[in-house]
Amino acid sequence: MMNNQSSGQVSLQSSDPADPPKIDLNFLDHPYDVRTTIEALRKCAELLLESRVIPTDPRLALGPQSLSDEAILVRCLFQIRAFPGLNVVGTDKILGLHSRQSHPSLARGWNCEDGQRSDRRDMCDARL
Repeated sequence: MMNNQSSGQVSLQSSDPADPPKIDLNFLDHPYDVRTTIEALRKCAELLLESRVIPTDPRLALGPQSLSDEAILVRCLFQIRAFPGLNVVGTDKILGLHSRQSHPSLARGWNCEDGQRSDRRDMCDARL
């Protein structure tokens, strides 16, 4: 997401300098980010529905049950197996589940290397 309004932080995980930093992306904390994400995912779902291409990813093949905000968040932001039998509920409830269950890979949008600690091009060194 470009121009996101949520703000994360990088902090020390412990006093041991060998420990990697603690990175909290705070993804989807701001209402603008929620709205932008829903609109982008809705557009993707609409394009897939109009397309003659058969998706190979089962999450895309199943798609949201409808194009409501809640259905899009349930189907597109979560791994399907993470919430078996989850019915469409209020957006606040879904976002609460998302904040506890999401994985940072959902929010990758960095312009710098994100490699191994031994990689000299890695964005975080001993001095952060």
